[in-house]
Amino acid sequence: MVIKKKDLGLYDFPDTRLLFDDVLQQTHFVLTRMLKIFAQICDKHEITYWADYGTLLGTIREGNIIPWDTDIDIGILASDFQKFKSLGVTELPNDIFFQSNETDKFYQVESLLVHGKLRDKLSSGCPVIHPLSHNGINIDLYVYFFDTENNFFVNNHERLLNASEVHFLPDELDHIEYWPFADTEIPVPKGFDSYLKRCYGDYQELPPEEKRKPLSEVCPTIPCKHYTSDNVSN
Repeated sequence: MVIKKKDLGLYDFPDTRLLFDDVLQQTHFVLTRMLKIFAQICDKHEITYWADYGTLLGTIREGNIIPWDTDIDIGILASDFQKFKSLGVTELPNDIFFQSNETDKFYQVESLLVHGKLRDKLSSGCPVIHPLSHNGINIDLYVYFFDTENNFFVNNHERLLNASEVHFLPDELDHIEYWPFADTEIPVPKGFDSYLKRCYGDYQELPPEEKRKPLSEVCPTIPCKHYTSDNVSN
């Protein structure tokens, strides 16, 4: 099913995470709220983005975040990522931190794989690499570059770790449609089927029950510790 983008008031998303008792429900609320805010900023500045990896899988298979997932994955072209950095970051509300190698001096290694993240400041989790990096519940921003030699779009995570086996062909990204996602909607690339098969094989098949659990621990109600220095923003 494809639907048109709704017209929502800017940042009209109160933080009601404490109304939920379950940690995963609280986490999914925080993620969806951040997504709505990110979406409004991108719409305002005509920035194109799309659901990627597990978030794309959850959108197609379940119309929601995968039940045991604790983050959101977004794909974005390099030009649009730069546009978001220059125009959108300053419009984020105070409770969302834009993490990059420029805003968090402890995010240097991980930024080689994931160029940017949106971090909820009022939650915390396990830093992937550096214990002092900002570690709130996050949206990963995977930045895609065009590989002229192979004629496809690929992000650094796949290029550096997986020899670019997972990528988007140009015609898979030439049209974006909005699909239902939780209580909102999210952009989906036209070529989602071939891309997801490239990522996961038979993506409609659920993993074994013992693997249906979060990959990382998060605490939606304990704020992240914000470390300040010349290169770190609060």
